[in-house]
Amino acid sequence: LGGRSMRPMLDRIDNAVQHLAASGDVDSIPRVGYNVVDLYRDFRQNPGGVLAVGGSAEPDEYPIVEPCGTFAPAGEAQGRGALIG
Repeated sequence: LGGRSMRPMLDRIDNAVQHLAASGDVDSIPRVGYNVVDLYRDFRQNPGGVLAVGGSAEPDEYPIVEPCGTFAPAGEAQGRGALIG
């Protein structure tokens, strides 16, 4: 697995962090709708994924790829957070 192959997972983590920043309540983070078809589409559409080769070694040159699945929009952040570890 490379960095580009991790992109779908990082998009889901980003969505969860946005919801947490908006509400401050871990229990209010909605689930991401995701199924086997979405998994297959992520592999096919993600440059550098298992079924697709491409992209660039330079992160600034990566193409924009929308993650598959259903993401609930998050509200405005109510503060700031940091993860140290």
